[in-house]
Amino acid sequence: MPTNHLRVTKSYRQTIQASPEQVFPLLCPVREKEWLANWHYQILYSESGLAESGAIFSTPEEDGLQAYWGIVRRDPESGEISFVKTIPDRSITQLDIQVSSGEQAQQSWVDIRYCHTSLNKKGDELVKSITDQVFNKRLKFWEDAMNHFLATGAQLQPPI
Repeated sequence: MPTNHLRVTKSYRQTIQASPEQVFPLLCPVREKEWLANWHYQILYSESGLAESGAIFSTPEEDGLQAYWGIVRRDPESGEISFVKTIPDRSITQLDIQVSSGEQAQQSWVDIRYCHTSLNKKGDELVKSITDQVFNKRLKFWEDAMNHFLATGAQLQPPI
């Protein structure tokens, strides 16, 4: 009989004051460094050096572990990008992002869906720690940071 580990899915809609054509290219581990303070990554594989289907990169986690990301799908025409993130011996996360035109000119909606699945008891603790409050705070800062960058060209510093 299969054992199911903990799975939590959370979604958030960001409103970005720029066109989808301006927003979508920023959803890239390399370009993210331009607008998101304290973003650290290492490209492990990319033919173009930027986000593309099949690219692999890593990021440090808060607890000293390393996360490995794969870009499963990247389609600028539809505004869709999907990632799979693995924290070895902890969790696997699927991240789906859809960028579309907002209600006003020069506005985009960025619909974000994270599906976190633990791999064991340590992973259960990690997944449980992603409360609605933690998740919404993170995604709101991401939204504010992108809007700030697009308006000023500068990074928004996170609150202390």
